[in-house]
Amino acid sequence: MTRVSLAMGLFIAVTILASPLLGGQLPTLQGDWDILAMSKNNNEAPPEAVKEAFIRATATTFVAIVRSTGAEAPDSKHSYEFINKNEINFYETKIQKGKSESESAPVRVLKPGIYEFFRDGTLKICFSEDIPGLKDPSGKILVPEKKLGRPTDFKGGLGQFSITLKRKAK
Repeated sequence: MTRVSLAMGLFIAVTILASPLLGGQLPTLQGDWDILAMSKNNNEAPPEAVKEAFIRATATTFVAIVRSTGAEAPDSKHSYEFINKNEINFYETKIQKGKSESESAPVRVLKPGIYEFFRDGTLKICFSEDIPGLKDPSGKILVPEKKLGRPTDFKGGLGQFSITLKRKAK
């Protein structure tokens, strides 16, 4: 009885962990996506800005591609991982500067998010970005940095980036 329970538990765990690799959520993000709408800090992007780029997704990264050149847009590459149904984490790699150039090191910055797929091929994503604080020239903190948690809806808002995508036709 114990062996059967253990084997069943192992089968369920392997099935859950392998499902993205066997046609679950992960492979459905791969490919090119047209941007339908996007906003940051509750400000909608102008239509011309939305049209000048598209998103290319691989198994682990999202990156904005400039249509006219085919090049990656600056500071647009994010790695991602699914947490569970409708929750996703994005990571931006930034260089943390040290006292000297040899002390500088890459740091992954977490941007917790949510996502939703629709039957018509549309994908909505919203993730939070920490709001930087404000210091005066002497280094005194005037406004402290604000850490934001995972969004609860796709409305966007202060410290949030929201984007609606549609899979490009092949």
